Amino acid sequence: MKAPLQLIFSAFLGPKPLGLSISAIRKFVEDHPRVKTHHLTTSQVNSEFVKPETKDLYRSYLELYHGSIDDATGSPLVADATVFVSHAWKYAFYDIVVNVMEQYAQQHPGTYFWFDLFTNNQNEVANKDFEWLSTTFRDSLISIGEVLLVLPPWNNPIPIQRAWCLFEIYNALEE
Repeated sequence: MKAPLQLIFSAFLGPKPLGLSISAIRKFVEDHPRVKTHHLTTSQVNSEFVKPETKDLYRSYLELYHGSIDDATGSPLVADATVFVSHAWKYAFYDIVVNVMEQYAQQHPGTYFWFDLFTNNQNEVANKDFEWLSTTFRDSLISIGEVLLVLPPWNNPIPIQRAWCLFEIYNALEE
């Protein structure tokens, strides 16, 4: 039997969606060293780690960290998201995405990232229709209020070529 909807999509319930601290993202990389050493894309990280590790749990990866505390800082690994991360899944997860989030977190202590790889239940999201997806992303983006665009390479950024990323950028500019 599947878990109730509130467990599957808890990142979207309440006044503000949940996000992960940079410590949680570092923990994920430490627990999955191939992510870093093999330069896996976000799409590969999803298929090799996120989906298999959450398949039977009916949860998002974020929920695996919910209630956990960073030993070094005493801060929760999961809290209300403070920034929405817009990126292309073609990017090398560690080389591009994690490094950009690391830099952002250094400049903005206390950041919690709404990062679709971890906040969406990747085993269920493919079953959702466009209306659900578009409103979920749009509502999350609006309620968070801040977007971190991951846009390398500077002379031809991949997200500018992706309709979904343009949709996120459009919604960020609308609000």
